[in-house]
Parts: sequence; C-alpha cells; structure tokens
Amino acid sequence: MPVDVRKLIFSKQELRLALQKFAKEQNLNVPESHVEDIQIVDNGQSRVVSDNAPEGLKVILHYTSSDPQNPIRVHLNENQILEALVNMCRGLKIPLPRRGQKFLAKHKDALALTIGMNEQDIRSSTQVG
Repeated sequence: MPVDVRKLIFSKQELRLALQKFAKEQNLNVPESHVEDIQIVDNGQSRVVSDNAPEGLKVILHYTSSDPQNPIRVHLNENQILEALVNMCRGLKIPLPRRGQKFLAKHKDALALTIGMNEQDIRSSTQVG
C-alpha cells in the first residue's frame, strides 16, 4: 500500500512570525510588543507546566515586557500551532492536501509539519468530482 509523506520544516524565525500573527488574529490577549523568543515544549519533557495548555507539544511565546519581574507569556497547544502553520502555508501559497494526517514534531530548535497520505487519501484527492 503506497504512502505519500511530506515534511515541511519551519525555522524558529518563521515560527515566531506565524505564531505571533496567529495569536493576534485569534485575540489571545497578547500585548502590542513583539515576541522575544519562543520555547517549544515536547510532551511535557520540559519543566515548564501550564494549566492553560494540555500535555503534548506546545509552544510558549515570550513577549517583550517592561517589567522583568512580570514576564508576558502566551501558551499555544498543538492544535493552535498546527492551525497557525497551515495558515502560514496558505499565505505563502504552499499547497497542502486537505486529506491525510498532519503531525507536528520538534526538529532541532524548530518544528516540522509532517503530512502523511495513505492509498485511500491519495485516490480520493485525485478523483475528479
């Protein structure tokens, strides 16, 4: 059974832009300042834990703050990250299949979006309605 697998690797800078835009568009109560850094947390392996984000892959956006004692952080869960990356691909006109399974994985200091399509997905996507 043939399987089509595609992987898109997003640099830390690309993630910063995509996630900052997503957080602003989704009205996630983000400040007007810029994202200083992003932290990718994979399956709770880091010591950073938040009640707002379930276990699994997540990203913490670190925003510039005028008060070093009160840092501004926004937590994004795996579904939000995936939506932000798909939106970025649409904006850049990178074609993505509607069918197939999409997975996120940490890749060095960035993220990879892997898309897998099985034989049925491939047939369904090539059929002319």
